[in-house]
Amino acid sequence: MDDRCPLCNSKKETINHLFFRCGFSTWVWRSILWRYGSRRKLKKTIQDEEEWLRIHCRSKSQSSTAMKIAFASAIYRLWRERNLRIFEKKSNHKTRILRFILHDVLSRVNSLTLWDSNEVHKVAVANHFGYKLSVKEKELQFCCWLQPELGEFKLNTDASLVDEGGGIGGILRNKDGEIIHVFSENNDGDEIFALEIQAICEGVAVAKSLGLTSLWIEANSSFAVNSFNKRYLPLWKKIPSIQRA
Repeated sequence: MDDRCPLCNSKKETINHLFFRCGFSTWVWRSILWRYGSRRKLKKTIQDEEEWLRIHCRSKSQSSTAMKIAFASAIYRLWRERNLRIFEKKSNHKTRILRFILHDVLSRVNSLTLWDSNEVHKVAVANHFGYKLSVKEKELQFCCWLQPELGEFKLNTDASLVDEGGGIGGILRNKDGEIIHVFSENNDGDEIFALEIQAICEGVAVAKSLGLTSLWIEANSSFAVNSFNKRYLPLWKKIPSIQRA
């Protein structure tokens, strides 16, 4: 039997080659990623591509749902094209496969009750996929910076993750809100939860270097806070507590 990939007819067919190392399937999936606004390099395995989707498209918004539908449709359409070429000796151009996928996304997203924000990125994704953007205005939420107790210092940390990499940052203040130290740095990590933990650890290291003995830490990731409480807090016995903002 011929073990060459029926889509590109040049390399040996494997699952990871078919999704998405083959020149045919690579063009299709890159075209989908471009519509989501991503210019990144493709992952080495289909499992890695799925993991990227889990991280970047985990919400139930229209744009995230569109990408998840597009991924499932791409797998189905490319596999069907592969079988069509093997068993029926017929073929479709890659642009037609892309149109099939976009139609799948359009028909499915417009049939679901999903909401998205009216951000530039979300509007662009809707235009590129062709579905109607349904915007639900968010209710205003007021918050304030809680003042620490006398002799206590407060550390606020955060992390971000984009296609090009990640970043961490934090700000350390006294009870009057006066800034003692600020840090921000780029990071090559690809997991947002790990970056959140790293931001907390970096802030604690700064506090220890300044000789601070009482620290109140706030982070916007409950996962990071819980992980830090269980694994890292015993290393700093002088820190009385950690709380989530």
